[in-house]
Amino acid sequence: MSTGEITAPRKSSQHELKLQIYLVTLFRRHVRPWDAILAMIANGGYRTPETTDLLNRMGLVRGVPDLVLLTHRARCRWIEVKLARTLHHDRTTLSEEQAELHDTLAWMDHKVDVVRSVREFWDVVEDEQIPHTMVDFPEQTVFDFRRRRGRSAAA
Repeated sequence: MSTGEITAPRKSSQHELKLQIYLVTLFRRHVRPWDAILAMIANGGYRTPETTDLLNRMGLVRGVPDLVLLTHRARCRWIEVKLARTLHHDRTTLSEEQAELHDTLAWMDHKVDVVRSVREFWDVVEDEQIPHTMVDFPEQTVFDFRRRRGRSAAA
């Protein structure tokens, strides 16, 4: 492994990443870029000790939520993406670092949300009164990762 290489996270984190990518894709499809910005915080995956040291010196903070939502009203809202609890995914709680930082952000009057579905995410968008073109939500608001290539959702 070379210095600076980031390896794939554990399987449940990979599923959370897929959900996050899906949420960001929906957001970009339905919200104009001048109405709000949804940005990721690069804070996941295994890193070598050298990379970790460098990122810490650059300002990396453990427990920062996955996404930050910036609106035209100069507001900032933090979003942590977690999976809904299912038979296949039992770990849906915050880490100790996440819980502590979420408490600190809340104490500083920042809004912090933990979302586990498309509906919960879009509730945050609507709560911020961000104009969007989303009319109908996908039937499946909890992301299903068990579908395989070449199979339909009904199979």
